[in-house]
Amino acid sequence: LLAAALVLGAGPLWAALGPRYGGELTVALASLPSLGEPTSAPGLSERTLAALVHQTLVQIESGGAPGPGLARSWTAAADGREWTLTLAPQARFHDASPVAAPDAVRSIRRFLRSPSAAADRLAATLAGGVSFRDGSSTELPGLMAPDAAHVVLRFEAAVAAPLAPLAAPSAAITSASGSAAGPFVPGPRSPRRLDLAPFIGHVRGRPYLDRLS
Repeated sequence: LLAAALVLGAGPLWAALGPRYGGELTVALASLPSLGEPTSAPGLSERTLAALVHQTLVQIESGGAPGPGLARSWTAAADGREWTLTLAPQARFHDASPVAAPDAVRSIRRFLRSPSAAADRLAATLAGGVSFRDGSSTELPGLMAPDAAHVVLRFEAAVAAPLAPLAAPSAAITSASGSAAGPFVPGPRSPRRLDLAPFIGHVRGRPYLDRLS
């Protein structure tokens, strides 16, 4: 009983010392998807790998509301028809380049023409989104980057959960050279195995694991 009490009582002490990093984890997947541009990730293997390698502007929290990702905060204006997202200043891609608003705009434009159902939902409400998605126009007045730190979305009308589509896997933000910004960096790969290393520059901090495969 004394030993158990000492172990349980040490919990607050360990917590005060901060997180403990280290260890390796092997995850078995039904298939090993190829890496490249973020996709709508139809299968569990694709969704799992996308979550490890890529990062979106926002992510859905346990309560269903959008939480910070590469964007640290957002504000609404024009009665809910305009939303301005502020990028986290520490956000970096795997190649160490900063995540800037033009990267987000380019990635969202790619996302809007993807087969994702979330992209269809966003396009249906975003100003100019429908004609941009169907390819009849290259103009997209509902999406802009007024400066390097902010992304502005303008909607035809106020809608419920307007930022939720930006949490879709295919809405992940990549650099102009294709670099991702997720918690793990892809490493050596074989037909049946992929090694991933923790990304120390991840916007939410370094993952606890030293290696994932």
